[in-house]
Amino acid sequence: KEMQRARGTVAPSLQGSELLSLDQLGPCAAHQEIWTHAGKYTNKYDVPSVELGCIWDGKPGLLARSAHQHSGYKWHAWIDVCMGHGVIPFPHGSAPWPSSQRLRQLPEDMVTVSYSGQNNCEDCREGWTYCHCIAGTAFVVPDALVDDFASNFSQKVDTCLASFDQQNVGAYVCLSDQVILTKLMLDTPELFFFSS
Repeated sequence: KEMQRARGTVAPSLQGSELLSLDQLGPCAAHQEIWTHAGKYTNKYDVPSVELGCIWDGKPGLLARSAHQHSGYKWHAWIDVCMGHGVIPFPHGSAPWPSSQRLRQLPEDMVTVSYSGQNNCEDCREGWTYCHCIAGTAFVVPDALVDDFASNFSQKVDTCLASFDQQNVGAYVCLSDQVILTKLMLDTPELFFFSS
């Protein structure tokens, strides 16, 4: 309902909505240990709750789910609900959003992302720390890349979680979509386009 309010009456209208429980969101659905050892998978500032981390890491899977349910679109976009109200206004006016003209400017073979401003991308290459250069608030994926993007994201989360198997803390970085997106981009920079 919050996204419906944030979108307002802008065209095209919202195509549908679906209610899911947090334990249905991948990759958290596949890793039950996240729910039973919250202290290992959270920290006070960056990933304050397992629930929020599961929502963040669930974004690419939700995007793929939506793409399957609403086929025929050339682009699929994730926009955090907070991007439409409050202190971060979403001034789309009464014109159709997204703009067809702006979409035509995007590369059709790359995931379009924006910088987070947190770190230099190269500083995040080694190890698993809370280091990111990609913002998870909004990204646009061409239809042909949605499934691979979601699958690769989930695999990268699995890799991150496995690196913390023998540790009792620190795995919160695996529940940050920004960290995972950054690692994906560092692995395959040719698949990512930074937009300002």
